Amino acid sequence: MKKVFIVEAEKVTWDQYDSVIVLAESEEEAIALGQGFFETDQGKISAREVDLNGQSGVIFTSFNAG
Repeated sequence: MKKVFIVEAEKVTWDQYDSVIVLAESEEEAIALGQGFFETDQGKISAREVDLNGQSGVIFTSFNAG
């Protein structure tokens, strides 16, 4: 069963993605799917599963003032 993951970069500056949301079978697949959005200078890329069995609410927001 596929799950929703937030894939995030360790370091972020202007004009870079800080995170992406993907649908994948595993954390490893999520990182592989999201990897192309990040640059090599952004450090470690990690993924965490979004718990869809919890209460209703916002899953993700991203605000980068510029």
